Amino acid sequence: MRFWLLALLSMVISGCITPYESDSPDSVELLSNYPILRLDGNPVQDPYRVLMSAGEHEIEIQFKTYSNEPICRFVLDAIDNTRYEVTDSGDEFPLTLYRWVYVNKLWSRRTAPLNPLSCN
Repeated sequence: MRFWLLALLSMVISGCITPYESDSPDSVELLSNYPILRLDGNPVQDPYRVLMSAGEHEIEIQFKTYSNEPICRFVLDAIDNTRYEVTDSGDEFPLTLYRWVYVNKLWSRRTAPLNPLSCN
C-alpha cells in the first residue's frame, strides 16, 4: 500500500514541476484581464486569450472603468513559446504588459514590464 501511495505522490509532484510548454513550440500566448480588441489591426475571437506567432505585434486593449474606457496600444516583440499577460498594475499607465518566466508549473514570475504606447 505504501508503495502505491509513494508512486502516486511522485507522479503528482513530477507533474507539478515540469516546465511550462505552450500549445505549440512556436506559439505565443497573450492573456488579459481586460478585453483585447485588436491584434495587428484585426479583431480577435477570444477577447481574454490570444494565441499568436513570434515576432512584432500591435495590440489594442480596452481598459474599462466607471468613468471612461480608454484603449491602450502596445507594440510587442513576442518570443516563441512564451506567455504574456496584460493587467492593471497601478503604475503611471492603467495597463502594463508582462512576460511570464516559468521555473516550473508551480513557480513563475512576471518580468520585462512594457508600458503602452498610448491610452486614449
